[in-house]
Amino acid sequence: MKHIIIGSAVKKQPLNSLLGYRYCVSMDEKDIQFALADARKMLVAADHMLTITYPMINDPKMLLSITNNAFSAISNGMNALLGYEHQWKRVSSVPQEFMTQLTVFKNKVAKNVGFPNETIKKISEVLEIVNKHKTSPVEFVRKNKFVICSDTYGMNALTVERTKSFIKTAKYFVEKVDEWVNKNGD
Repeated sequence: MKHIIIGSAVKKQPLNSLLGYRYCVSMDEKDIQFALADARKMLVAADHMLTITYPMINDPKMLLSITNNAFSAISNGMNALLGYEHQWKRVSSVPQEFMTQLTVFKNKVAKNVGFPNETIKKISEVLEIVNKHKTSPVEFVRKNKFVICSDTYGMNALTVERTKSFIKTAKYFVEKVDEWVNKNGD
């Protein structure tokens, strides 16, 4: 067994997963609770940055950091949920890559847990922002917006309102995952 880091959690993985297989071994209850605790910490950080730090600094570049924290909260929540579902054999494996996790979530888990389609769409939107930022050749600030451009100069703007909606979605997602895991874990 080798250890690899996923987010801020250390996961034990067999050597074959390090050789290209993108699925991790099952998570135990401690790992699931750890992932949920990390998700809550990311939410607190994002909320603090948006409500306390951002008004003082008033720099739209900070909206990206806040969105990244919301994404980290969603990602940790997704790890916890899929780990829990794997533990109960409702999903066959827990993918490492978030895109694959989101697909498994949409196809096998969301309906059982009771997530509305709007939440799934908003999670996809947060993922899209994070991915566009990673591949963006140009980013700039304009009129209290942080604008991310694609290679073809399609623009995607982060505003305070949009960032608030991401945090709201992340809070709802993490709370719902926490409720599902702890209600059904009894």
